[in-house]
Amino acid sequence: MSRVNPLELGRATEIVDPHDRRIYRALEMLHGALSWGTLIFSVVGAWLFPVWTAIFVIAFALYWVFRFFYFLFHLQAGYRKFREYETTD
Repeated sequence: MSRVNPLELGRATEIVDPHDRRIYRALEMLHGALSWGTLIFSVVGAWLFPVWTAIFVIAFALYWVFRFFYFLFHLQAGYRKFREYETTD
């Protein structure tokens, strides 16, 4: 396995080892596959098992609502700390 600095890596074609290149490409495609899988599951799932799909969609929406408030709280706390430290020399 060749050591490549990931910060200097721009494309999968820059990886020399074919095995490492396949792993890199698979990880690149994982995000798109999960996104498409979620969309397809929502449509097909609503037709095949609507109750479980509704539970999944509601849980997914609640996850993002909780995540929003979590980040909102920490953003405000960090901003208050920033303003507090800004006055000190």
